[in-house]
Amino acid sequence: MCISLCPQRSVEDSVMQHLQDKYADQLARLAKGEDSMYEELYGYAAPKSIYPAVPNYPEANSREIIQSLNQQFSVLQTEIRQQHKLPLIRSYLKLYTTISTAKLAAFAENTPEPDLRAHLMCLKHKTIGLLKTGNTASGSPLAGQVVSSSNVDFFVEKGVVHIADTRVAPTFVHYFTKHIEKLEAQCADLSSRAA
Repeated sequence: MCISLCPQRSVEDSVMQHLQDKYADQLARLAKGEDSMYEELYGYAAPKSIYPAVPNYPEANSREIIQSLNQQFSVLQTEIRQQHKLPLIRSYLKLYTTISTAKLAAFAENTPEPDLRAHLMCLKHKTIGLLKTGNTASGSPLAGQVVSSSNVDFFVEKGVVHIADTRVAPTFVHYFTKHIEKLEAQCADLSSRAA
């Protein structure tokens, strides 16, 4: 759910490959924005013991727990509905280096331009965060550098969206390490069979 709501460039390739191999169907349904898939995953993974207020433990019953889960899911569902056009907008931003807001609005299912600007601000807001540097125990809680976790960085100026090239050079360390480990395992297996 996290990857579908906030795609990031910092997800390791091997983790993404494992997710795509094991959960391809669920990832596809999440990419389409199916509410039933979000509800299914939330019902499975949500902690069942977190209450929005201090519960009365001796008198807690299953109805209150279900009501609490439904209330928390309704908040999540509102957030999902607010972000439902963001993946579409993000995909178009990846294709261009500059695009007018009018053209992008036409691509984004004929969204009115003020709504598109609101979606762009939401996309920008949801993909930035503070990166703590140095000693995190001391200093202000708000100290740090504001960085984007998205694979698309952009700004809007005079009705034109300017997209920065944020491609990260691929690292082959994990690929080679994984294959070296496989080769060593096969060599060890062959030497044990020969002995």
